[in-house]
Amino acid sequence: MLLIANKKERQWLVFVICQDPANSSGACHRSRQLLEILEVAGWNLHPVADPTPPPSRWATLGAGLDAASRHGPLLPFGIESLRSQGHGGLAVAELLKRYPRLEGVIIEGTGYGALASVAIWKAHGRRTVMVPANIESLAPNTGTWTHRRRDVARRFADERPWWAMADAIFTISPEESWWLQLHGITAEPLPYHPPSDVRRRLEAIRQNRQPDTEFGYLWLADFRNPANQEGLSRMLKVLREYGAPPHPIQVVGIGSDKLRDRFDLGQNQSIHIRGEVSDMELQHCHERCLAQLIVHPPSSGMLTRVVDAAFAGIPIVGNSMALKSYQHLFMDNLLIEGSWPTYPRVIGAPQHPRQAEASLHAVMAGDLLQP
Repeated sequence: MLLIANKKERQWLVFVICQDPANSSGACHRSRQLLEILEVAGWNLHPVADPTPPPSRWATLGAGLDAASRHGPLLPFGIESLRSQGHGGLAVAELLKRYPRLEGVIIEGTGYGALASVAIWKAHGRRTVMVPANIESLAPNTGTWTHRRRDVARRFADERPWWAMADAIFTISPEESWWLQLHGITAEPLPYHPPSDVRRRLEAIRQNRQPDTEFGYLWLADFRNPANQEGLSRMLKVLREYGAPPHPIQVVGIGSDKLRDRFDLGQNQSIHIRGEVSDMELQHCHERCLAQLIVHPPSSGMLTRVVDAAFAGIPIVGNSMALKSYQHLFMDNLLIEGSWPTYPRVIGAPQHPRQAEASLHAVMAGDLLQP
């Protein structure tokens, strides 16, 4: 979604991943967090129309060749990379005509070559602030043209120059900020914190929780996501090696109904696949579950449902790659040594990232992050 942000005589453009603010996905919660930060600071936000589609594929490729010659080619070089740079170049040109007063842009989505638009915005004298949901080259998006037959080190080496062009970067996790700084790129974490309405709902869940051993564990995910699919494979390995869990598992989420073939339900009566459920049903699951199950591969980004679970008082049973820097909020919850945790619990709640928010406001006012 594309929005224009106005505050007195100042104007910024904001690109967020979420296309529907009413969506309850973790990605939309992060987008809404960013928009709420701006609104609380006095910015007036208005959705605006996306740039018009290119007139032809030849126009797109021509714009891509022009961008590649001016700023360097997006790698791996090919039709897909030229198309990505061409879309970016044409979009920037149209948006600058619409909004000539723009001071800068805030960009949340950086996948599929979109990161290269930083160079085009900077060439026109606009500040660029990245608030990425993850570092795309580190995410297991197998099959996409940016990841095809290339290892992680090569992918990030190709992506690094574009990150380095940004005026400021605010990552969703400390791990990503550390990674970028390790490679000479100034970055600061702006951790996920639920927007106010989501926070109220999570607090209500905490107050109404009645964990039920007959309901058991909640395994919630968007199973279309490549990282969640890899997490599925790892969870199946846990079930094979650890044996049946001490309580049932309720599998919920988009794409979960397609998992039946991955489970031997005739042999394992403890797994119940519910499929996609309503918001009311999901709240009921959160209130009854003993814990959420989250097993994740090494990847970029941060699972917003980990933070949401801590706010709601829901323990997490999983691995360290799922919890990352939030492990300290939970206790006795890791799947280790071939056994299921017997008494997982929540022992803390995430802090509001006020200092990081202040840094974002300072950058928009003209200051730069200090390395």
